[in-house]
Amino acid sequence: MLRGNPLAEMESLRKINPEEVAGLVTEIHQDGSHRLAFNYVRNGVTVYQKWRRKVASGGNGAEKIGGAVPSGKTHFLFNIDCLIEDPREGEPLIFCTGEFDALSYIHAGYRFVVSAPNGDKSLKSEVERLGDLEKFTNIVASGDSEVAQMVADILAEKFGAWRIGMVRYPEGCKDANDVLMKEGEAAVRMLIKYKLDYFCEETGNFADLPPYDPPKTYDCGITDFNLNWLESELAVVVGPYESGKSSIARILAYHAALGFVGTE
Repeated sequence: MLRGNPLAEMESLRKINPEEVAGLVTEIHQDGSHRLAFNYVRNGVTVYQKWRRKVASGGNGAEKIGGAVPSGKTHFLFNIDCLIEDPREGEPLIFCTGEFDALSYIHAGYRFVVSAPNGDKSLKSEVERLGDLEKFTNIVASGDSEVAQMVADILAEKFGAWRIGMVRYPEGCKDANDVLMKEGEAAVRMLIKYKLDYFCEETGNFADLPPYDPPKTYDCGITDFNLNWLESELAVVVGPYESGKSSIARILAYHAALGFVGTE
C-alpha cells in the first residue's frame, strides 16, 4: 500500500490495529517496496493474497490493487473461515464489499465479518455459493452508500428479508472505515446497534400479484355464533358450567355432518 511500514501506516491512517486483524493482513516486499496484502484464508490455509500500493497517476496518489488467484482455485469471501464458528444468539454476521470495511468491523469487536473479493461486482456469485447459514438470524448489509441497497437485496433474496438489516452511515461518511477514521470504533458499533430493517426500494402494482383464492369458510348455523369457521381450523368452546358448551358442540357437529351451510 505505502512505502515503508504498511502495517504501521494502516494503524495511523486507517485506525485499524494490526493485532486485532492478525492473520488477515500481512506485509509483503515487492518491486522494491513494502505493500499491505490481504490474506484470503480458507480452512486455515492462505490460498492467495490481494495487495495494495500507492501509484502516481497524474500527480495523484491512487491505489493499485493486485494479486491473482492460483490456477485451479476460485475466489471466495474474505475472512470466510469465521463462518465455521457458531454465533451467540443474535450475534450479527456482517457482509461488506471491501476488505478495509471488514477489518474496521473486526477491529471494533465483531467476530463474523466477511467481504466480497472483488467488491459489489462479485458479491452475488459469492453469496449464491453459500449454504442457508441458518445459525445466523441477524445478517447485516454494509456496503458503501452507493451500493448498500444492492447488497441488502442480494442477501434478502438468498437468506430471507426477515434476517436482513442495513447500516446507515453518519453524514460525511461513505463506509465503515470512514466512520472508524472520523468517529472512532464506538461509532462503528453504533452502525450495527442501530441498523435499519431491510426494505426493498422496488415497488409493484397489485395487478402484478398472483391470483388469490380466499380460504373456504363455513357458517355454524347459529346466527349469533357465526364466526365464519375456517376449514380444518381447530376451535375450543369454553364457558362456565351449564352455559351451553355441549349444546353448541352438538349443533356444530350436526351442521358438520350436513356439510355446513358453507360459502367459498
